[in-house]
Amino acid sequence: MNLQIETLQEGSGEAIVQSGDAITVDYTGTLEDGTKFDSSLDRGEPYTFTIGQGAVIPGWEQGLLGMKVGEKRKLTVP
Repeated sequence: MNLQIETLQEGSGEAIVQSGDAITVDYTGTLEDGTKFDSSLDRGEPYTFTIGQGAVIPGWEQGLLGMKVGEKRKLTVP
């Protein structure tokens, strides 16, 4: 299975996420059966990291590239 990316809500503006960008995201991680294992929303604190520095799993970095402000995506990472 390969990384699957589904855009749930389009973003706005001209800026897109590129390698080297510092970004701040809210996320919820679930297993295939729907069990939640992590969520920035539950903690009330978004996660900030720099794309391309290995701070998150490779599928997540790849899946966030090209996003715009306000965009929502569903990533299915093998």
